[in-house]
Amino acid sequence: MTANVLEQLDFVSAERLYTGSDWDYVQLRDTTKTVETVAYLRELDCFDDVDYDYMMETGTVETEDYEVSGNPNYDKSQKEQYKTHGVREAWDYLRKNSKNPGGSSDVIVAVIDTGVDYNHLDLRNNIWRNPAEIPDNGKDDDCNGYIDDIYGWDCVGNDNDPMDDNGHGTHVAGIAAANAYVKDGDAFKPALETTGVAGVAPDAQILVMQVFGDEGGAYDSDYMAAIEDAVVLGADSVNLSLGSGNPGYTFSEDYQDIMDSLTDSGIVAVMSAGNSGTWADAAENGAGYLYLDDVSLHTGGSPGTYTNSLGVASVNNDGTWGIFFEVADKQIAFVETDYSNNPLATLAGEREFVMIDGLGKPEDYTGMDLTGKVVFCHRGEISFFEKGNNAAKLGAAAVIICNNVEEPLGMDLTDYAYSTPCVSILKSDADAIRAASTKKTTSGGLSYYTGTITVSSKLGATSYN
Repeated sequence: MTANVLEQLDFVSAERLYTGSDWDYVQLRDTTKTVETVAYLRELDCFDDVDYDYMMETGTVETEDYEVSGNPNYDKSQKEQYKTHGVREAWDYLRKNSKNPGGSSDVIVAVIDTGVDYNHLDLRNNIWRNPAEIPDNGKDDDCNGYIDDIYGWDCVGNDNDPMDDNGHGTHVAGIAAANAYVKDGDAFKPALETTGVAGVAPDAQILVMQVFGDEGGAYDSDYMAAIEDAVVLGADSVNLSLGSGNPGYTFSEDYQDIMDSLTDSGIVAVMSAGNSGTWADAAENGAGYLYLDDVSLHTGGSPGTYTNSLGVASVNNDGTWGIFFEVADKQIAFVETDYSNNPLATLAGEREFVMIDGLGKPEDYTGMDLTGKVVFCHRGEISFFEKGNNAAKLGAAAVIICNNVEEPLGMDLTDYAYSTPCVSILKSDADAIRAASTKKTTSGGLSYYTGTITVSSKLGATSYN
């Protein structure tokens, strides 16, 4: 970019997009002037092209450490997930053709994401190491423009340490190539029995390309540069579990050129088909009905919309995993938001519960003893934090708020005054708990329900059907 043009722009930095690129990346001081600046540069007619740099997003991953449950539901769900994804069929096909069902250590998968925890128990043996680079000698031994790029590269900090500080990239890498066996003392044991996770191709290697910081947000230029770098470093496949937060089609001829070049390299680019919902998702909330002349109903999003990307979407998910509790042998998932409340898992074990038909107002508990018990109340009329405060004040060990519609409920507990666990569950689960409970009546005529709840501190999984 010519110096006289730069003088006309109020920018923070201007630098080459990546080694060998024909593009310059300009970061404006005032991002509200992006559209105006792009129009200005295009009007100059002295550049081959001028384009926007769109921001991408990952999903959200919680990274609390819990033990893995050995209960049969967990094992069943794991098997169902492999079946749903076609993993077992792929493994069987490889076995029948005298090939290793775990893939090959010669296969390098570049995970372009938030980085990867390359010291993780499930991953550390499968992290790619650059054979042409001598660690920590401060030299670019393989002459690829990057010094000491042992595990990959941090494109955010522009350094050789792509350690994950978010969790999403490590999660993705685990799906791809978490070890099938992990060391337990002096012996190796199946990972599914010890950590609960095994990768789809547990013998493949993970090349780490970090394009997100701990606050999220990567731009087109970041991940496209990472794809180019992954090609140079010898990746056989690149994985981008990321995308625009807005469904729809975004296109750049120059970025498409990069995607087209992958076919010449024999690399498969696997990308999230989308990273958001569609307009139709809002229809049930009053957005109206669908007509041919309505807004785009596109469910995919960039970069998965680029030609030569292999878009992956989930259309038949039939379960969830996390911490659960059980009532009458029914495993129930819950939603927990993080405020002053302790995790429900801190109450691991068996406890009595009380369920009311009311909404958690003080008068709804008249004549009931809540001390040390888990209390179920229902959504409506008063704030979530008030429901929690009312039950906790009366000695409840935990408060579980039952939604009045069939959808997960994330509760705002900003003004919650206690550390007593406070979570929410689906309406259908609340109905099932009531049906399995013993109905009682106070001397004042209030009906309530009692029973036993078992809270687990271990990860588990459940199927919806």
